[in-house]
Amino acid sequence: MDRMEKPSSGFRYARVPVNIEAEYEFKGIKGKCNIVDISEGGMKIQVKQVFVPGDMIRVKFPIIHEGKVISIDAWCIVRNSSGNEIGVEFDELSNEHRKLLVTYVENLLLRHGKDRYEPIE
Repeated sequence: MDRMEKPSSGFRYARVPVNIEAEYEFKGIKGKCNIVDISEGGMKIQVKQVFVPGDMIRVKFPIIHEGKVISIDAWCIVRNSSGNEIGVEFDELSNEHRKLLVTYVENLLLRHGKDRYEPIE
């Protein structure tokens, strides 16, 4: 299976709980946020700003790869918003950052004993 292949109908990328401090940018406004779960396709973020589905935000966050801190720079589309949490889908990532992110998430999935895909609840 291709590493960038999307999950089949009825499934989504498995999400892994994390606690990553990050920065977002939206229409020139920058702020701090916290990533609470992550998958190959997106993440759930706690923010103090109100977003609506369809908003495009830039999120920068650190991951550990082979013992080094790598700063991921991702453009994301807000897919849902509930209170101070938003769900975003990765939209624009460099090929290098996408590969690093996939490896990072796969390693987290292994540690949590999860498969790459999970049924949509």
